[in-house]
Amino acid sequence: MDRIYGQAIRTIVYLREETPGSRIVFRELDEAAKALGKQCGYCDQLEPDRPQPHAPIAEALDDLILRPWFRRVWVLQEVYASKSLNVMCGSTQVPWILLRKCMYGYSNHDRITKGYEPYALRI
Repeated sequence: MDRIYGQAIRTIVYLREETPGSRIVFRELDEAAKALGKQCGYCDQLEPDRPQPHAPIAEALDDLILRPWFRRVWVLQEVYASKSLNVMCGSTQVPWILLRKCMYGYSNHDRITKGYEPYALRI
């Protein structure tokens, strides 16, 4: 499976249909993608010019990471081996790195969520 994900042009993590909460998260992530896109594309080294997400976004993000995909151990190979990874909910998709950066308030310091941190987001 590592070879399959490693050779894929893009891997899309599908988190199922959107909900009102996931819509809040993906709206935030879409805005972060626009801010980051102005800098140099989806560069892992850059931070989106975004304020730390407010409590409703953090709460919706907590709900999102409770979805079954985040509890599966084998998803680590998807995240680790993929050259380009997007996360999709409903019909909206954004770069994986933005989900991870959002979880840390775009600063890589303090996690904004209260729930557990899935292994997949630690990579």
